[in-house]
Amino acid sequence: MDNRWTRAVYEHAPVVVQNAMASLYGLVKLRGRYGAEQRRWRDHFERAARWSDDEVRAWRRERLRHTIRSAWERVPFWRDRFRGAGLHPDDVRDVEDLPRLPVLEKDEIARAGRAMLADGTDVRRLLVHPTSGSTGTPLTLYTPEETLHAVYGFVWARLRPGLSFRDPYASFTGLEIVRPGADRPPFWRDNWAANQRMFSVFHLREEHLAAYARALDEQRPAYLEGYPPPIWVIADWMERHGVAPAHAPRAVFSTSEVLQPHYRRTIEHVFRTRVWDQYSQGEFCASVTEYPCGHMHVDEDYGVLELLPVGEEDGLTVADMVCTSLYNDAWPLLRYRVGDRCAYDPADRCSERPGRVIRRIIGRTGESFRLPDGTRVTNVSVIAKRCPNIRYLQVIQERAGEIEVRVVPDAGFEAPRDADAIVAQFRRKVGPDLAIRVTTADAP
Repeated sequence: MDNRWTRAVYEHAPVVVQNAMASLYGLVKLRGRYGAEQRRWRDHFERAARWSDDEVRAWRRERLRHTIRSAWERVPFWRDRFRGAGLHPDDVRDVEDLPRLPVLEKDEIARAGRAMLADGTDVRRLLVHPTSGSTGTPLTLYTPEETLHAVYGFVWARLRPGLSFRDPYASFTGLEIVRPGADRPPFWRDNWAANQRMFSVFHLREEHLAAYARALDEQRPAYLEGYPPPIWVIADWMERHGVAPAHAPRAVFSTSEVLQPHYRRTIEHVFRTRVWDQYSQGEFCASVTEYPCGHMHVDEDYGVLELLPVGEEDGLTVADMVCTSLYNDAWPLLRYRVGDRCAYDPADRCSERPGRVIRRIIGRTGESFRLPDGTRVTNVSVIAKRCPNIRYLQVIQERAGEIEVRVVPDAGFEAPRDADAIVAQFRRKVGPDLAIRVTTADAP
C-alpha cells in the first residue's frame, strides 16, 4: 500500500482482501523490525535501564563520538557544515561540545533532501517515509534497518514492559485504511501478521462510535496505542452512554500528540487501566517516557536532547528541543530543532531512575475541529503531510460549518493549483459539507 498502484487495488478491494493486503504489508514490516539484532538491542536497553547516571553518560558519549566521526567521514553535507563552523570532529567529544555546531532547522533538511545521506547508501534498502508534519513542516525521512532494530529493541525494553509483540493490540494512527466516504462498519482493518486491529481516525462520527466500541470488545486487545484524541472520542462516547468495555486492556499508550489531562482522565476511567505518555519523533533522535515513578524522563541513552531555554511559564523553564540521533549512520541528524518545546524545572530529581525530568511537552496539541453534523475531526497533521509545497499548516475554526486552512508556502507553491490540492486532501477526510478556505501567511 505504499505506491499508487497498490493503493488503487486496495481501495477497490473487498474488506477481506484489504485485511490480507494489510497483513502482507505488516509481515514485511515485522521482518524489518525484528530478529537477532533487535533482540540484542532489547537486552542492551533492559540492562541500561539499571545503569547509573555516570554509566549512561559514558555510553552516550561513545555513541555520540561514533556518530560525529561517521557524519564527517561519510556525509558531505556534514563535512561542509563542520568546516563552515571551523570545526574538526575531534573538537566535538561530548554533549557539552555540541553547541559549537549551528542548530539544524527543518527547512534546511527539506532543501538538502538526499544530499544528507551518507556516501554509498542504497536508498532502496532504506525505509523512506514522510513525517506527519505535526509541528507544521512535513519532511521525508530515511531510516535504515539497523536503526529500526535499535528503536524496536528500545520500545520493547522500555515502553512495553510485560507485553509481547505477539499480543493483540488496537492502533489509532493516521493510516488511510477505510474509504473516505464509508458510512457503515467496519471502520477498521486487521493486520493478522502483527495481531493488530487498525482503526480509522477519520470516521469517528457520533453514529459510528457504538461500532468502534463493539469492535474493541470483539478484539479484546492487550493494549491500545496511538493518537490520544481519537481514543478519547470513543471513551467519551462510552462514558456518556454508560457503556463499559467487556475487556479492560492492560495499558493505553499515548503517542505523537500531547496527552491533555482530560483525555487521560476519561480514558483511564472508561478503560479501567493506566495511560502511559511518551514523546518521540519519526526521526528517532530523542525520547521522553513516562515511567512507573510517575515522571516523564529523558531517555538519555536513546539520543541527545538539548534544552535551549526560550522563556518561563508557570514557574517552569520553557525550552526548544534540539536533538542529535545516535543510531542512524545513513542519515545522521545533529543538533536538529524538531519544532517542539517542553517545560521543566532544572532542580527536579528522581531517585528511581536516571534521566532529566520533563514536566510537559508543548506543541502537537491535537485539538479538533467540528463538521456541520457535530463530528470531531482530530489529527490534522496526517492531512498536512499530504499537502504539497507547504512549510507550515494551521486549521482555524471560528464558526460552525467552515474552517480556514492557513499555510506558509514553500518555494514551489503555486496558487490556485496547490491551494486546490490542499482542499482536495481535506475533502478526502471530511467530505463535501464543510466550507474550506485556504489562506497564506509569512513564516513565523
